[in-house]
Amino acid sequence: MIEVKAASVGEALLTDEALMEALERLGCFVDVGLFPLGEPEPKDMIFEIARQGGWGVRRAGMTIDSSWAPFEQARALVAEHDFKGVEIVVVLGCGGGALPLSIAEAVEGQDVQVAVLEPDHALLIGALRREPRLLERAAKDRLVFFATLSALKMCIAFNFEDRGKVLVVCPPVSQRRHPEVARTLATEVEEAMALAAVSSNTVRLRASQWVNNLIENLPRRVDLPSLFCLAGAFAGVPAILVAAGPSLDKNIEQLRGVGDRALIVCVNTSLKALLKAGVTPHLVLCLEGLDVSTHFEGAEEALAQTALALDLTCHPKLFGLPAAPIFTFLGSNARNLDFVSRVLQEEEVEGLSMGGSVATAAFSCVDVLGCDPIVLVGQDLAYTGGQVYASGTVFEAMRMESTGCQGEMTDPDGAKQQILDASESPGTGTFCGARRLVPALAWGGKGEVMTSMDFNLFRAWFVAAGAQVHARRGARLINATEGGAEIGGFESLRLDAVIARWISPRAPLPIRDMLARIGEQAPRVSLDRWVVGIEAAVVDCRAVVRAARGARDKAREAAVRLEAAGVEGEGFAQAVEALGAAERAVMRRSAESPLVDGCVQAALLDLLDEAQDDEGWPVQARWRRQLELSAGLNEAILKAAQRLLGRLEAARGEARRRQG
Repeated sequence: MIEVKAASVGEALLTDEALMEALERLGCFVDVGLFPLGEPEPKDMIFEIARQGGWGVRRAGMTIDSSWAPFEQARALVAEHDFKGVEIVVVLGCGGGALPLSIAEAVEGQDVQVAVLEPDHALLIGALRREPRLLERAAKDRLVFFATLSALKMCIAFNFEDRGKVLVVCPPVSQRRHPEVARTLATEVEEAMALAAVSSNTVRLRASQWVNNLIENLPRRVDLPSLFCLAGAFAGVPAILVAAGPSLDKNIEQLRGVGDRALIVCVNTSLKALLKAGVTPHLVLCLEGLDVSTHFEGAEEALAQTALALDLTCHPKLFGLPAAPIFTFLGSNARNLDFVSRVLQEEEVEGLSMGGSVATAAFSCVDVLGCDPIVLVGQDLAYTGGQVYASGTVFEAMRMESTGCQGEMTDPDGAKQQILDASESPGTGTFCGARRLVPALAWGGKGEVMTSMDFNLFRAWFVAAGAQVHARRGARLINATEGGAEIGGFESLRLDAVIARWISPRAPLPIRDMLARIGEQAPRVSLDRWVVGIEAAVVDCRAVVRAARGARDKAREAAVRLEAAGVEGEGFAQAVEALGAAERAVMRRSAESPLVDGCVQAALLDLLDEAQDDEGWPVQARWRRQLELSAGLNEAILKAAQRLLGRLEAARGEARRRQG
């Protein structure tokens, strides 16, 4: 609980330091670096204690919340909305806090998240300082705050499943104050939910493989250094981040002259294009759980001079590549981080912010390294002339065929499908090229290009992440792609101008030697710690197996009693009560074994998709269906946990063998 003292007019409830600490602890903001902490409040912003409780607010002469009865007005607005079946309520405008708090009150007891978007940063900070209940609700995970639409969109896309509906609340005063945001808010939220559905489907297909990869790869930390051992090692060194967008064709030749005056970091899809142009990058980053080892075929000689950064959920074959050195990291996934915290040292459990793509993860990587400026190249995030990837990449033949807002990505060489087929994981999926296209501002701010929902999400991530990086350490951010879509907060400059101004005047650095030396000297994970961690995971997984088997059997027993004597029959209520206790045990045990949750995602989502709406059915029929679903869900958890247990026991055997 956030402790605050009683308010008096004109008195800030929380200091800058206390507010920042509260926000960081609660994770309320995706883009906390944007807020004007430390600055005096604007003179045209007035907060006053309302006559009937809460805060009246005026900004630039406009009344935002009544100084008489703000909660009464807020509750009247809330009463106009139906919250049944709602998963997320998005509110435009925080005001003095009356509306967000009234909505949180209205959905009390429901599994509903209230997301507040307040584009007026100073007003939002003022409300949080004065109204303690906002942070108290946030501490209970019922309110989350955003200052930009891009940050809100990212949170929805990466953290919610598309299983309920979204309610967007735009009070009249917010529509007047932020007309452009109000006009696009519903569409942007709808797009974010569509992306959340795509993300959910990806989890359905890949979660089990990611977990299997992690279990197989994690012991490599005994021999390989963490990416975070490079933290700050290249402070003030320019970084050129090379993605694989089609505009890379325009300026890739210029990278040959950079040499060791800047750190050249590329993603796995752009590596071959760079090598073809005579450029050997210093660091290649990959986070693909599928087998993309073909991206590196023929590049063995160059890899011997190149460092490689691999997510621990990458396909195990990638760890056999002849790079020197190989650094490891893990994306910011709560389940995975919770598991590896038992194996890695506490300071090594920090996850790398991914943003949904390998290019966004690479941006987080060069931020960790401390690079400045950070220069993007080949980061189109759009389909320029129907081209999808740069020449020389493994996907260079792919094209985007479009008719209006409907696009179809073609894969004439079958490069994408070959990767899916070669990944030794059943149900990996079939390549789907359908995309809904939307116009976006072109690089340099002139004209428009066509982009897609996923590319728009990555752009939003770059905007928010870039704002944080700039606010935190003042790094200069440059988009030298020379094509594609504009990325807000990044200067659009030609690469030759960037090289002339920030790179050519610099003396070369022994970058490859630095990477090799730091990697060699970095601490490794203790083998004993790995053994202890995997032993604990085996114990937890066995507990999940027992709990799931017990819950499945309780569901079957309750079904037998239902068929024998009906809902009112002897022992049925007790059987249902026992089932409830067993299912709570499964939830508790699963929470204690986070890898199980990842492994059961696919099976559970499939079963939930098959579930029928039983509203209006006879009571006994509803109970029959619910018990069938309960038995099926627990059977799915049981089978997934048993498969995971087999992998963990094999890993334990390998750990004991290595321990000797």
